[in-house]
Amino acid sequence: MVQASAVAAWSEPAGVVDAEVRDLLAQVRERCRVGLITNATSRLPRDLARQELAGHFDFI
Repeated sequence: MVQASAVAAWSEPAGVVDAEVRDLLAQVRERCRVGLITNATSRLPRDLARQELAGHFDFI
């Protein structure tokens, strides 16, 4: 059985995105389409929103 502490650790927010990276994504998206390839879980939409990245990709 999975321990509650393991589930809590897995549910922690995933890192921090540097503001310069977010700005770079916005600049690149002005010139071309930007896609994200990931093996993320169903939490991806929430994680992208939390990192203010939700609108930075044309396709995922």
